[in-house]
Amino acid sequence: MQKNSIAVSVLCNVYNHEKYLEECLTSLVNQKTNFKYEILVHDDCSTDSSVKIINDFYRKYPNKIVPFFEHENQYSKGVKITKDIMISKIKGKYFCFCEGDDYWTDNNKLQKQYDFLENNPDYKFCVHNSIRVNKNGIEIEKRNTKIGGGDLTCEDFIISGGSFVATNSIFSYSSLTKKLPKCFDIMATDYIWQIYLSSFGKTYCFNDYMSAYRIQSDGSWTCRMLANPDQLIKHKERLIKAFKCFDKDMNYRFHSSVEFAILKIEYAILLIKKDYKSMRSRTYKKIYKKEKIKTKIKYFLDEHFPRVYNKIKQIRSKK
Repeated sequence: MQKNSIAVSVLCNVYNHEKYLEECLTSLVNQKTNFKYEILVHDDCSTDSSVKIINDFYRKYPNKIVPFFEHENQYSKGVKITKDIMISKIKGKYFCFCEGDDYWTDNNKLQKQYDFLENNPDYKFCVHNSIRVNKNGIEIEKRNTKIGGGDLTCEDFIISGGSFVATNSIFSYSSLTKKLPKCFDIMATDYIWQIYLSSFGKTYCFNDYMSAYRIQSDGSWTCRMLANPDQLIKHKERLIKAFKCFDKDMNYRFHSSVEFAILKIEYAILLIKKDYKSMRSRTYKKIYKKEKIKTKIKYFLDEHFPRVYNKIKQIRSKK
């Protein structure tokens, strides 16, 4: 790699993130590295002050910030922002993610992950532990992807679900984005990125907590989905199709894990529909059995005494 070439490309997708964007971009430009890196900031036609914030950072850090502004919202047209727009703009040997409502908590994050992959060529992918924060930035919990750090397998990513690792902990070779498998045509979510990148062999997880993942932030994808159960069900049904396609793309190398992951997604759909009877059926017995007693009690109350259950929820939400 030439001395002045870009080593790492940071992909930062933004949409109406004005409340969080300054904290996000500050954490990205403050990275301490002995290599050059770029921050590709894509704004999908925000209606708030996100564009102004991005431009302010661009003027201050023109050698790091590379802004891209849409005049029409692309996500609403079915465009997969990262897959269809961002990866073609990558210049770095490596790439990583941090969306506009999240941020990094360690100024040495990029250097640590860069050094690891440079010194361990048998690894193609590395991640790290993280923390979850609420929309106000208050820590809710630690996301212990791997306590103590260590190796992870593709099966770990498949079975553990999309929340297994924080997306802003992902760090991998940009060459792996040049020819994506067909499953990305169906869906290109964080979960699909995780299982795809981990399919190339060993993945290393740092024990360090180097990023914060914000849950239920204002206007987030998660909040939009939770507010529309039918849309969430359709999303999960597409995820099942993507998994079946991934299974074929990988020549069924991870078939048993994929089958179990699909069962878990089907189970999640039944939960959205409140089909508790089917959740307890023989097909999903292994999953239902692992539910906590407190959770099973909630299901029982909602199934047999919905008014009581809703009243309890209302009381707790006011606390």
